[in-house]
Amino acid sequence: MANESEKKSGESDVNGAASDVVARISRQLEASKQAKSAYDDLDAKWKAFQARFDEINKLMINSISKQMQPAAADDPRCAELVPPETVAQVLRRSKKVAFLTGAGVSAESGIPTFRGSDGFWTIGSENYRPQEMATFEMFNKHPEELWKWYHMRWSICRNAAPNAGHAAVVDLEKLITTQEGSSFDLITQNIDGLHLAAGSKLSNTYQVHGSMNFMRCDESVEGSCCHGLNPHSSDPEVQKKLRAAVIPWGKEWTKEQVEADPVPRCPKCASRCRPHVLWFDESYTETWYGRDSALGATDAADCLVVVGTTLTTGLPSSVVRKARERQIPIINLDPSAADEPREGMLNCAAKSGEALPKVAACLADLFKEPDLAPLREPPAPKGPLKAALAQLAKQAPAETLPGAKAAVAAPGKHAVAKPGPKAKAKAAPKAAPKAAAKAAALPVALPPAASPPGGDVRQFFVYGSLRPDDDSGASWTKKFTWKLDARPALLRGASLYQESYAAVVFEETAMAVRGMVLTVPAEKWQEKLAEADSIEGYPDLYDRVVVDVEVLDKSGRPVGTERAWVYHRTGKFERDVAQRIPDGDWLSRRRGDSPAPAASSNGTVADAVAEDVVQDATPPRYGMELSIYDLPEYPRSTTTS
Repeated sequence: MANESEKKSGESDVNGAASDVVARISRQLEASKQAKSAYDDLDAKWKAFQARFDEINKLMINSISKQMQPAAADDPRCAELVPPETVAQVLRRSKKVAFLTGAGVSAESGIPTFRGSDGFWTIGSENYRPQEMATFEMFNKHPEELWKWYHMRWSICRNAAPNAGHAAVVDLEKLITTQEGSSFDLITQNIDGLHLAAGSKLSNTYQVHGSMNFMRCDESVEGSCCHGLNPHSSDPEVQKKLRAAVIPWGKEWTKEQVEADPVPRCPKCASRCRPHVLWFDESYTETWYGRDSALGATDAADCLVVVGTTLTTGLPSSVVRKARERQIPIINLDPSAADEPREGMLNCAAKSGEALPKVAACLADLFKEPDLAPLREPPAPKGPLKAALAQLAKQAPAETLPGAKAAVAAPGKHAVAKPGPKAKAKAAPKAAPKAAAKAAALPVALPPAASPPGGDVRQFFVYGSLRPDDDSGASWTKKFTWKLDARPALLRGASLYQESYAAVVFEETAMAVRGMVLTVPAEKWQEKLAEADSIEGYPDLYDRVVVDVEVLDKSGRPVGTERAWVYHRTGKFERDVAQRIPDGDWLSRRRGDSPAPAASSNGTVADAVAEDVVQDATPPRYGMELSIYDLPEYPRSTTTS
């Protein structure tokens, strides 16, 4: 018995020892697994860190490379401040114009702006913020509360009248559409109907946020006129039924009526009605809000004018984005442009009621000119300039003095060559003009610096790649403009064309070219004149003459008139086949090789959806990609060039 007991005890000890071994091994395996898991996790984090670090390096390298390279085709132009006269000049050189207007236009009629300090979007109701009110969700939960809010708003709109800005838009449409093949489209975010009241046509006015002049029965209610119909349908019969559900608001309700029951009813189906406006949690449609028509008008336009809008809603932002992609001139007219000019746009810092009538008056005068104004003779030399040229003629044979022969022989006239085939030399790289042009530009017979050509004029009016702020990548820009004083300036009575490079032409016109005045120290004048002659290919490609230019301050206002040399190509090429830069500013020229912007698509939903849609935007009720509030505000700049 003792032996059996000892045997069993021994077996138990062995089993216990084996169990201990298994347990230890299991613990070691588990510890190994945990160690391996921790290692794998650390390895994954390290690889993620490496990938992120590589990405940051690439971004940094790309950023540095971008700063060292000329501006890309899709980079926005520098923000420019321009006067109403420049706006009129751009419109005169445009045939298909689109206007995009916002609450800033109606603010001058006494209607508070949606986002201003005194506007609807900052008043709200007793219990809700405005962004919560203007939603279908609020209408569905508290229709009475929402309708009281809209009755209050509608009362303000009814008592407002169109202002001078609204009237000027009508005048501008009449002027622009006098041209053959022209068009004018008005895209408005305003729901007050004042554009139509001022005389704008319903056929080409797209009220993309709806109209408070109308209401419609609630399509979400079973039994309503539109229940079960797809608001995004392209079926003409469906669209007809959807439009038929939109009915006039009618007379303004009394306070007693609003208190009794503020919710209107559809006279056809007796369902509750809703304001015919686009809410924040809804999406744009063609049938009710003219989405495709607005985008199509943008595709067809050769100029977009943006007036009084912050561009914080979807479709207006897409309109501007499409215009930028097509590289057409974009004008931003808003008082805030003085402090916050928008990049890629010509900014006119003024109220619409003040600036638009001036634009219309200037445009009316410009339409008195022919499309292609006659050439005018550049100013003849006189005074110190005439005496300096005469002195040059005595010092050396006329043939060694580029341009002096014609000026001395006929000081009162400038020989203007008849337009001929475009010079092939213009297509060659400008950094290496022909040897003959270089030789002709040498200052072998120039007088001492104390008496330079042009008397005491030691300034250049530059408008192309000789501008210090030019970013086209010309190799000579930085070298030529190094340490020279530069101020913005305006050359009137001229147009700016684009061949291979910018070319000023003197014309019988009220239009102007914008550029800069470079002031050269006396001891550097001969060197800079010869350098400029060589760069410009004078006299083979360009002539030069001294003219009066208006010097501007940073806001674009004239501060005085000064004399400066300007290189020009008056009479040296066929203007009717060359591209004319509408605003006369080389820095806002189109990029790329194509001579004119090509129309893109016809405004499909895919075209309308921007790539940088805010990811956390409220999903639209109808499942469409483009809702009222799904895009960030258009970029602004706090600097001007």
